[in-house]
Amino acid sequence: MNWMISMVRMVCVVLMVTALVILGSPGSVFADENLPPGYGGAEILEGSVVDITGINAVNYPSVVTYVLVHTPEGEDGLLTEDDITVIEDGKPVIVNDFSFSSPATPTKMDLAIVFDDTGSLDDEIEDMKEKVRELTAAIASSQIDCRYSLVSFKDTVTVRQEWTSDPDAIARAVDGLEASGGDDAPEADLDAIEAVLEMGFRPEAQHMIVDITDEKTHYRDDGTSWSQYTIPETAGHLLSNGVSYILIGPATVSGSFTIHDDKRELVKALGGSGLFFDIHRDDFRIILDKIQSVITRTYTIRFTSQTPGEVGRIGTVKILVGSDSDTGQYIARYSDQTMISGLEAEGQATPCNPVPVVISGQNFIDDSKVRVVSDYTTIDLTNLLITPGSISGLLTIPCDAPAGAYLIEVISPDGRTTTGPVAWTITPGEPVVLPSDEDTGSEGIVPADLSSRWAGGECVGWEDDSGYYLVGRDQDISSPEERIPNPWCWCNGFPYNRNYQTCVPMPSS
Repeated sequence: MNWMISMVRMVCVVLMVTALVILGSPGSVFADENLPPGYGGAEILEGSVVDITGINAVNYPSVVTYVLVHTPEGEDGLLTEDDITVIEDGKPVIVNDFSFSSPATPTKMDLAIVFDDTGSLDDEIEDMKEKVRELTAAIASSQIDCRYSLVSFKDTVTVRQEWTSDPDAIARAVDGLEASGGDDAPEADLDAIEAVLEMGFRPEAQHMIVDITDEKTHYRDDGTSWSQYTIPETAGHLLSNGVSYILIGPATVSGSFTIHDDKRELVKALGGSGLFFDIHRDDFRIILDKIQSVITRTYTIRFTSQTPGEVGRIGTVKILVGSDSDTGQYIARYSDQTMISGLEAEGQATPCNPVPVVISGQNFIDDSKVRVVSDYTTIDLTNLLITPGSISGLLTIPCDAPAGAYLIEVISPDGRTTTGPVAWTITPGEPVVLPSDEDTGSEGIVPADLSSRWAGGECVGWEDDSGYYLVGRDQDISSPEERIPNPWCWCNGFPYNRNYQTCVPMPSS
């Protein structure tokens, strides 16, 4: 009989242990069904279609949301603005700007790596050394204007590299990491995050912190003097700084977690604006590959808050793609930084075509200059009307403007340049076919009934004694050439060459 009782007791113990493994130990947060997807140990990108990685409202009322969409079309950047619905505090909002991380839509990012360099992470540090150059190369190939920083921590915090745009500098800083100590977990993780926040971010960039650890965190009043912060406080600081927070941390530790020292509680406190990866579930190099994909496959969605003026408010943003959605939070902040949030244009952006534009944003300054730029061409806007929240003007596209993506730049009187998130795409234009000499009547004026044949505008007259040059020839207008007198007609402020029935630049003589 005794052996039967022992057997029953053993079975009960096995069942209890199994239950604890599945549900989590008493006092832990593993069994909370309200935790983010993957919180209990499953990697967060699995099982969800939409993930908000961060919401930046440091230039409130302009709000920027960073989103991952885990479908083939979403990961290839094939989704359009029409495929995604944005809801702020329960109300749909109009999207001012929508882009995907790619060379065609350059973006800015401040990426901080917060690394636990205690002895238990020796293998991960070696993997990080191996992968960091691959990561920076992928970021560069995506045309992301990225700054990097590195902060390590044990019971104390060390800033290894302040903000730098040099990929080699961050690689050297990572190469300098050495795993040592840390036998007395927890570690000062919250204070390392706060050290990054103290360095500040560029207001117009995406703010991202990748936090790598295999232990619990110290917190204020945990019986030690190592930390000055609590998880709710650091969560508030991350939200108010618009940080995309990615935790590569443990799902299990020696002993048990509490809500005070479990960094997954930090992800939870961000209202969904963050990601969690289980550091023990996958090979760490695979996790780094996934982080690289997160950085280079992000949708950036910008909108203007429908509740302006409420600085310090906690806002909620919901992103819907098909039947799936994700929700995140932000804390509204105002900034005196000039910020471009959107663009509206009347007409098509084609060469030889003047287009009225209105640029929305904040903190625009009188006497600023505005232009659109590409790798090959800079085009100034004219007839500017500037208010603190908008700039209207005329984009006069030269006839020889190369097709491609152009970015908006606003240059304040003190020389500060703000680059807009909106890419202006100029498409090739059709050659303008002019009326014959017989159609023009007397030289100099086009009859009103023929004005529609002149690119939609009235020809104001032949330009006397104008210099001109042929398409494809040297711009030396003094070189010998057979030409007819007065080949130029001015329509809508553009010069048309009657000889070649096309619009070409006219150099100064």
